[in-house]
Amino acid sequence: MRFRLLWAGLAWVNLPGAVAHAADALRGPAPDVSDGWITAPLSHGWLWFAIIATLILLVVRAAARRDRRLQAAADTSYRYLFESSPMPMWVMDEGTRRIVEVNETAIRRYGYSRDEFLSLTAVDLQVPEDRMTFAQQLSERDSVDVAHQRRRHITKGGETIIADVTARPFVFRGRSARLVLVNDVTTQVRAEEELRESEQRYRDLFERSPIPMWVYDAETLRFLAVNEAAVRRYGYTRQEFAHLTIADLHVPDAVPALLERARTRAPDAMVERHAGHRHRSGTVIEVDIRSGPIVFGGRRARQVLAHDITDRVRMERALREGEERLRTISDNVPALIGYIDADQRYRFTNRTYENWFGLPAREFIGQTIREVVGDAHYANIRSDVETALAGHTVTVERPLHGGTGREIFTRITYIPHFTTDGKVLGFYVLGYDITEHRQAEEARARERALLRAVVDHLPDNVYVKDRETRYLLMNPAGLAARGAKREEDVLGKTAAAFYPAETAAMFDAEDREVMASGEPLLVRERVATTEDGEKTWYLGTKVALRDGEGKVIGIVGIGRDITELRRGAETIRRLNAELEQRVRERTAQLEAANRELEAFSYSVSHDLKAPLRSIEGFGKALLEDYVGKKLDAQGRDFLNRLHAASQRMGELIDDLLALSRVTRSEMVRVPINLSAMAEEIAGDLKKSAARRKVRIAVAGDLVVHGDPQLIRVALENLLTNAWKFTSGKEQAEIEVGATRQSDGTAYFVRDNGAGFDMAYASRLFTAFQRLHGAKEFPGTGVGLATVQRVIYRHGGKVWAEGAVDRGATFYFTLP
Repeated sequence: MRFRLLWAGLAWVNLPGAVAHAADALRGPAPDVSDGWITAPLSHGWLWFAIIATLILLVVRAAARRDRRLQAAADTSYRYLFESSPMPMWVMDEGTRRIVEVNETAIRRYGYSRDEFLSLTAVDLQVPEDRMTFAQQLSERDSVDVAHQRRRHITKGGETIIADVTARPFVFRGRSARLVLVNDVTTQVRAEEELRESEQRYRDLFERSPIPMWVYDAETLRFLAVNEAAVRRYGYTRQEFAHLTIADLHVPDAVPALLERARTRAPDAMVERHAGHRHRSGTVIEVDIRSGPIVFGGRRARQVLAHDITDRVRMERALREGEERLRTISDNVPALIGYIDADQRYRFTNRTYENWFGLPAREFIGQTIREVVGDAHYANIRSDVETALAGHTVTVERPLHGGTGREIFTRITYIPHFTTDGKVLGFYVLGYDITEHRQAEEARARERALLRAVVDHLPDNVYVKDRETRYLLMNPAGLAARGAKREEDVLGKTAAAFYPAETAAMFDAEDREVMASGEPLLVRERVATTEDGEKTWYLGTKVALRDGEGKVIGIVGIGRDITELRRGAETIRRLNAELEQRVRERTAQLEAANRELEAFSYSVSHDLKAPLRSIEGFGKALLEDYVGKKLDAQGRDFLNRLHAASQRMGELIDDLLALSRVTRSEMVRVPINLSAMAEEIAGDLKKSAARRKVRIAVAGDLVVHGDPQLIRVALENLLTNAWKFTSGKEQAEIEVGATRQSDGTAYFVRDNGAGFDMAYASRLFTAFQRLHGAKEFPGTGVGLATVQRVIYRHGGKVWAEGAVDRGATFYFTLP
């Protein structure tokens, strides 16, 4: 405007000069032109200036008209944009801070009318706590600066608006002003705050969660974040976690399946599964995994919650093991165990049900009691079942016809199952097969009846007393001895009611002694004198009576009248005395006979053998000196027979003496190695006939108890006989051994020689009895008689078995 006024003034001042200059130019010649410029004489300067000013004025006026047209158009555009802007806008006077213009959007958003708005300052729109600071900032701000700030405005209704404010300086109506543009970011800021709060809550939840949590990259499977619970539970630090993948947490066997799931899983898949993870120490952690997709730091990731169920798994495992143990126990307990619900249906049965009813346990489940036991038995137990369902425990004993076809006697207990509020859900069944117990009780009852019958029919006085020496039981003989007729007359009474005080005191003292010591008082003899002065004798026995735990609870007494036995004993003593006298007499006679026998043996040994030696000697001399000269063949035969007879008679005398010594010698019993003794005798026999081929087998470790000299005599006779009777065999065999018999061990000597006919076996052990001729097998017939006497003296027995030409076996036993 100032520019237009200046140029208008200049034009009016120079207008006369410009007119004069123009007239002179019309009258005079054209001026010279030099250096490309139009030149005029000095007197014509004002004319040129006037012309130029006029032209300029015309140009300026034309421009002004154009500016006014443009300004009007601009004002119209500005007003349109200002009013139609979707963002609140106003104009603030720079000096007064008042709002001098406002658009409709601001009016609507802030709730003031236009007049109210135009009466406000920019400070009035700030929230109260920000107004002082805002006013200070306005006073310090450079007027040409464009300001960009975030402010908190307040509406007429009191709502706080968070705004990004841009204030541009400009001239409004000739005054310095600022055009204020308001970007309402309240919703965005609050959303951002809520997001930050949400993220903070998520972070707090993530970090503070007691459940291990982590985020891992969906592509590389590497950990991106872990919470403190995961660090504590798995034992890795956060730095260590950062270098791991989720595969490193899994047990090796599960890794291939994990990688396959990660490869094929849909990106948005939600996963719930069970997994076995490894602690840093190597121990296994059982977890329930829940994972889902998440964007973390602009990367596709998955968030995982790992609920540690190790303790639960262990508890479940322990519970299963416990249930298995309980099932095993219940199945192996010899009792019926079951559970029946309120509808009378089986919910649990053990193996005993199978044994009782002949059905698999699984077939009971869901069936009713009536279906299992049948109508007949259900009618018997119905009241018991109803009582149990009414909440009362019932125990009954009754027979049961099971599915196996046999009748068993049972003791059944029904135990109600209550809820915490007292409602009956069902009942437990506990049953025992007491058939054997019942039979045992019946048997014990029969045994008691039988025992009582035996006691009552014993001729002895039998009674039982308690610890106070009172009678608890007495048989008829005891009642008769005490002058009572009925057992009730003596039960509960003591001996003082039936015996004199001195005698009763003696009996009571004996009773207490037995109960105190526990030791029996056996067969004690007592003498009593009847009123007529006749003596009677009794034998008394008392033993402690104990209960099932071994505690003494009384005594059992037995008394026997032995008067007749005592008198008989007196008679026996007299007879024994007479017998002992007779034995002494007979012993003296026997000793005399033995002395005579010894004298006879001496005579046989010395007196009788002397003439035999003379006969044998002279006969031998005749054979050697005179046979060829004076005796013919018959005479020589007579002398040979005479010589042989004398030798045989000498052998007979020696054998008889040996047999006599066996009978009369004193015995000494010691352990004898029969095997070694047989080997020694066999060796002597082999030396006596070295050319014979005889195999002698002797069993080892044959040990007996006896007199060594006598046993050697017997064994020499048996082996010599075997040696002799196998002389006709090219390959003779003799065996010494032992065999088990029903009454002990029998020792034997067996050969494969001539044998004998069992019809004559009874003559083998008789002196001078021979089953073979002297020419065939020489001998006197005394050897086996000697064997028999040796074995008999030891208390054993001897026998033989054989067959003609098939050998013989001689057996003997030694106790």
